[in-house]
Amino acid sequence: MTSPSQALPAVLDRIDADLDQSISRLFDFLKIQSISTDPAYKEQCRTAAEYVAKDLSGIGFEASIRPTAGHPVVVGKSGEGDGKAPRVLFYGHYDVQPVDPLDLWETPPFAPRVATLPDGRKAIVARGACDDKGQVMTFVEACRAFKAVTGLPCMACGTTRTLGRLIHLDLPGVRKLSDLAHYSLPRSLPRSLPRVSTTSTG
Repeated sequence: MTSPSQALPAVLDRIDADLDQSISRLFDFLKIQSISTDPAYKEQCRTAAEYVAKDLSGIGFEASIRPTAGHPVVVGKSGEGDGKAPRVLFYGHYDVQPVDPLDLWETPPFAPRVATLPDGRKAIVARGACDDKGQVMTFVEACRAFKAVTGLPCMACGTTRTLGRLIHLDLPGVRKLSDLAHYSLPRSLPRSLPRVSTTSTG
């Protein structure tokens, strides 16, 4: 059986070949006005959860939308594997911060676009592109490519932030389900948990 490291070149080739479609899926996600701190956008938050669940289902995950005291949590789990390989949890959130003041935006915040920066680099501009929809879709697209090339099972979990606080799944339960967790917001983890941090937003 090909190991994940041996399969990586083919996975990266798959990601490159599917780049336009990946960006299109991200843009569709960014257009959803999922502002969790404003009750007026409650249904939009639900729509964002449904978008993530549908996308995870489309690549073979058992995806479910679970109610919480705030906005719903999306959980996607692969039912494959022999139980011997490590189980990995990917964790992120589908909601965004408010967009005020609007007059500081050069274009509408929920109309994603690719902008060319002064140094020539290209960047996706939209509310949520960096926090956290871009990271969430990075997880999803990586799983999509790995599943297409190797069938490698993995687990993904999406959640949401409300009133500036991160709503967690029950951490003891998460530890039972996974051997390793990748959080796009490591600062939200309890100090008692061992971790490796590479970069942080803000």
